[in-house]
Amino acid sequence: MSDQSVQKISSPLLYLADALPGVTYQITLLPHITISYVSKGVTTLLGVPPDELLFKPTAFYRQFLAPADKQIIDHKIEIAQHSHKLEKLQLQIIDIFEKPRIVDDWFVGVFNDDNELTAIEGYIAESKRTPTEWNLLNQLKAYRNAIDVNIISSITDTHGVITYANENFQRVSKYNQEELVGHNHSVVRSGYHSREFFKELWQTISSGKRWSGEILNRAKDGTLYWVDTVIIPIFNEERVITSYLSLRTLITDRKNAELQKDGYIRVLEDIAHIVAHDVRGPVCSIIGLTNLIQTYTNVPDTLRQPLDYLRLATNRLDDLTHKLSDKIYSTEMDLRAKDK
Repeated sequence: MSDQSVQKISSPLLYLADALPGVTYQITLLPHITISYVSKGVTTLLGVPPDELLFKPTAFYRQFLAPADKQIIDHKIEIAQHSHKLEKLQLQIIDIFEKPRIVDDWFVGVFNDDNELTAIEGYIAESKRTPTEWNLLNQLKAYRNAIDVNIISSITDTHGVITYANENFQRVSKYNQEELVGHNHSVVRSGYHSREFFKELWQTISSGKRWSGEILNRAKDGTLYWVDTVIIPIFNEERVITSYLSLRTLITDRKNAELQKDGYIRVLEDIAHIVAHDVRGPVCSIIGLTNLIQTYTNVPDTLRQPLDYLRLATNRLDDLTHKLSDKIYSTEMDLRAKDK
């Protein structure tokens, strides 16, 4: 209500605005942002009479706002510009006696014929939440924001139907909110895990226990991604499970590295088998044969030198296969040790 609009409002309506337990207000945006009307309830809320709040610069009003809400006016303008319906915010104000108060703020934008936002009108009432509850709520919001940035999270009902999917889940799975909520997690199932795998998972969480493990999922575009997953049952006051919270972190790079390493180990095992059986076996046979021949006293002198050369070469080859086997074994052990 601008000065003109206030004058047009009948006395009973102005009386009603002043009689309400909260605060009715108008913020005009042109030519500059200021409070152009506020009801008498502001005296009870802030300890300041209405006249002392009218037509002041925005910096003046920030003294009554908690540090986290100093930019609330700009935030309300941004919301009102994109909304033509009643909106609600909850914020913390500081009265003239420096006492913090939690308030609920309902507001709506006022637009002119050119669809230009010219004012914000609203109603503020003290919330039933205590400052302690407010601080706890803010902490929970901060934790949730931290989770949403780094973690893929979702909530399902007791039947496994998704009721909440955070932005990270949507980004990684490439499904939007509408494609996830109302469906179960089979929408991202890759087919890699057995039915027994998921049966054991459900038996664990439905018994009230936490489940953790690694799951391979498939995104909407067909790409596969690994997630390290923790699923936690959520209980009501009667200790009845009402939903399940799933927290997942991407481990695709690590799993791919592990699979590549497992491939290296299998190759080394194959090489070790070839060296031990296909190479060293014949070498040992040749060594044994040359030793046997040289035990005979009637071996012609023309054969002794070639036999000595053959024995020397096979002994060197046998020594080489020993060293190669040892190197393969130590490399395999090093690769396996990195898993621990």
